[in-house]
Amino acid sequence: MKFKHLLAGLTALSLVASAQATNILTENFDSFTAMTGSGWVVKNNSANPNSNPDSTWSQGSPGSAFDAQAGASDSYAGVGFASSNFGNVLDNWLFTPSFALAAGEVVTFYTRSNGDLPDHLEVRMSGNGTSTNISDFTSLLFDLNPALDADGYPTGWTQYQFTIPAFSGGDTGRLAFRYFVTDAQNNGDYIGIDTLSVVPEPATVMSLGIGMLALLAMRRRRNDSI
Repeated sequence: MKFKHLLAGLTALSLVASAQATNILTENFDSFTAMTGSGWVVKNNSANPNSNPDSTWSQGSPGSAFDAQAGASDSYAGVGFASSNFGNVLDNWLFTPSFALAAGEVVTFYTRSNGDLPDHLEVRMSGNGTSTNISDFTSLLFDLNPALDADGYPTGWTQYQFTIPAFSGGDTGRLAFRYFVTDAQNNGDYIGIDTLSVVPEPATVMSLGIGMLALLAMRRRRNDSI
């Protein structure tokens, strides 16, 4: 009976340990300076992009917008209408560092809008290594409020999750958060993203945990036979 209890406990512990040990990408957006020095890339592809510091993805702005989902009040990535001049198309990209891509990986993040005008966010993927060429990001994995509905983007921090599908391309690539707003005369306010994580396919984590459990069980049986 004690051995059964031990196995149950080891199963839970091994699964937790496996999930923590194999976390693929985590970002809390505490320091945008540190992020851009560790593989994150920003690119403002808007028509006639502005040149001011707020014209692309940058550290959150709690004073003029809202506080972060977690951590310090400014620890999120924000972007908005300042991407370009009034009336232009807003097209602003935030690329993650490159990482090992695999079908079934689970992507989780939080986002919200300031809410005065409609906003729109895409998450795209490229399997072309470290490339940040926009033309490589043909896989649309997530699309929030593409119709630019007035109430289509949450005005409170909301968690979203999606799974990377089977894809053609290499085994290394990037995700890209794309702030894309057409007709910025009537649309486009300010959004933030926070608390991003990419973890392995749940089945992979389970397999790792079961493997650890089997190894421990074998050692236990050997010890009992001595």
